[in-house]
Amino acid sequence: MQGRLSERFTKPVYSLDSTTISLCLRLFEWAHHRRRKGGIKLHTLLNNDLCLPEVIAETPAKVSDIKGAKSI
Repeated sequence: MQGRLSERFTKPVYSLDSTTISLCLRLFEWAHHRRRKGGIKLHTLLNNDLCLPEVIAETPAKVSDIKGAKSI
């Protein structure tokens, strides 16, 4: 199954996305994000030809997208 990008590029094309998931600090005390908020961040590397995630990295919500991309 080939995507539309395979016609223009000879190597695989990837997209990077991050999503912050809010968590309740009463239940997840380790997930401090801000003073009264908690959360984690999922950094996902998506293979555009297959439309499937290749790598998913979980970090604290405070981690910037650039640092999360370097971890992948």
